[in-house]
Amino acid sequence: MVDVLGAGPRALRARERVNASFAEAVLGTAVSPQRRAAIVGGVNAVVVGALLEDRAQHLPQAIDELCAFINSAVRSAGTR
Repeated sequence: MVDVLGAGPRALRARERVNASFAEAVLGTAVSPQRRAAIVGGVNAVVVGALLEDRAQHLPQAIDELCAFINSAVRSAGTR
């Protein structure tokens, strides 16, 4: 996180734009921008954590749980 923050405001804005674009493309506009950011951030944290801990080979086993998380977050968006 420190390395990303140390990249400076321009790089952080670019990263935010890419994440927001990706989230909107995948989740659509029916989900609020804040919820989309939270979903993408959560999945990103799991994936990056696995990569940093040399556990990339275990990511396929995380797919069902990550999909359940995403579905739950999207479904609950309609109830608020």
